[in-house]
Amino acid sequence: MKVIEKLGEQNDYQGIGLLNFNRSEINHWKQLLPDVTHIDLQLDYADRNVTWESLYPEWIDEEQETEVPVCPSLPKLDVPRKRLDLIAVKLPCRNEWNWSRDVARLHLQVAAANLAASAKGFYPVHLLFITNRFPIPNLFTCKELVLREGNVWLYKPDLNVLREKLQLPVGSCELALPHREKEPFYSGNLRREAYATILHSAHVYVCGAIAAAQSIRLSGSNRDLVILVDESISVYHRSGLEAAGWKIRTIQRIRNPKEKDAYNEWNYSKFRLWQLTEYDKIIFIDADLLILRNIDFLFGMPEISATGNNATLFNSG
Repeated sequence: MKVIEKLGEQNDYQGIGLLNFNRSEINHWKQLLPDVTHIDLQLDYADRNVTWESLYPEWIDEEQETEVPVCPSLPKLDVPRKRLDLIAVKLPCRNEWNWSRDVARLHLQVAAANLAASAKGFYPVHLLFITNRFPIPNLFTCKELVLREGNVWLYKPDLNVLREKLQLPVGSCELALPHREKEPFYSGNLRREAYATILHSAHVYVCGAIAAAQSIRLSGSNRDLVILVDESISVYHRSGLEAAGWKIRTIQRIRNPKEKDAYNEWNYSKFRLWQLTEYDKIIFIDADLLILRNIDFLFGMPEISATGNNATLFNSG
């Protein structure tokens, strides 16, 4: 097996944590990698009242007018005293359309991520998932995927990035940015951070984009302003956008195959935002949005979703 061969290249492996495997499967692991310590990780089940709807409610009290939203508690793994170089997890996977909305599946991945993030030394930690479906892409990204073979997925996560992600609530059940006293201002690489918006198929939002740029500058922000436009935006309108402070990037728009002739049939053009690789972080705003106060502090957050949960549909959050 290619994955085992890849793991066999790591001569300094000391410990492997095994999560959600039965006794015979653990014995099989010991046969595959006999020269390392195997630790059977024990994770308590989440309470029965922890449902997917309680983790990802459709709406929460964002203004905290009646209550402060709090996420249900999920049990965590005890951190072994032994160094773990690999954490292997067998994930449940329902053969249904909503296979990803599984509390146990989410719980196992978050627990494994927390255990990996608890590593104290300067050694890499690999995570291996056995599942027919891909692991949570928000936690385990494609660029961290070392190898995939069948239903085996091997990742080498950036632990510092993973620790940042785990500071966020487990779901939309709690505000990513709770109301609190002002904290020291975040100071990152300002040249690699930008506000971004997009115009496609019509010029009617040009004036809105100009006003949006003005509102950002009046708020005191000096981050780059980047606007993605397609060929339908004329030279005349582009000159106005540039005068307002936008850096213009010309894109080829992307049609939503299920929304032909709809008002938002080109909404998939927002995927072009991920091609702004010259920036580490961007804040996307609609072209008709006004910024009423400085929101540069959002660049200090690991990542956020600013809109209501809309099932699995892509949105601009």
